[in-house]
Amino acid sequence: MNKWKVHILSIFLAVSMVFMGCSKTEKVVNKESNTNKQNSGQKVLPTLTYLAHASVKIKTSKGLVIYIDPAFGEDYSEPADIVFITHYHADHYILDKISKEKKYKLITPEEALKVGVPQKLEVMGIKVETVNAYNSNHSKTECVGYILEFDGIKLYHAGDTSKIKEMEDFPSKNITYALLPMDGVYNMGPEEASEVAKIIKAKYYIPIHTGADGVYNEENIGKFKADNKIVLKPGAKLELKE
Repeated sequence: MNKWKVHILSIFLAVSMVFMGCSKTEKVVNKESNTNKQNSGQKVLPTLTYLAHASVKIKTSKGLVIYIDPAFGEDYSEPADIVFITHYHADHYILDKISKEKKYKLITPEEALKVGVPQKLEVMGIKVETVNAYNSNHSKTECVGYILEFDGIKLYHAGDTSKIKEMEDFPSKNITYALLPMDGVYNMGPEEASEVAKIIKAKYYIPIHTGADGVYNEENIGKFKADNKIVLKPGAKLELKE
């Protein structure tokens, strides 16, 4: 093979890698990318479904169904075992979304904070550490974040918050997934959320509450800079790994 053919082949391979590859630090999961199709005998992984805005559903490997801040999104068909509420604003708290097919355990800000003081709980085998969440729009005594521990994973749902001094202690908590708000109006913006990511040192970051006037804001998501950012579009499901 002469040198010109080798040169042309090298260019072709380089271009192919650009189109076929993806960023090492960012993963985008579309609704159509839902997986969790387990073959017989394989380990069942826990999943997180991003319903929209700040609403998420978690299903543990044992089949426990958890909703956090039910309000947005459509698929609440699986009856809840546990429901966590970060605060009572209407975009985080619509219990009518939850199926009444069976009774569930509801964790409210009052139980989570105990007069503004974070607590450690255990609910149906799920270890729960509550943490402060606040800014000029959200009171420290009325809004809370949750760190849920299950299947060897620690998942942090920040609630509505800005960068706060309590986050300086978060690296010691060894958070696996951090769900951070970044609308830039009622919460921190994407630039401040990027600073938070550097402080708390989670393994992965998922943008939530990304728009002040909508359920999904691509511009703010693009401005959020963090290693191992996972972008979930509304309705997307993610298999959670340690």
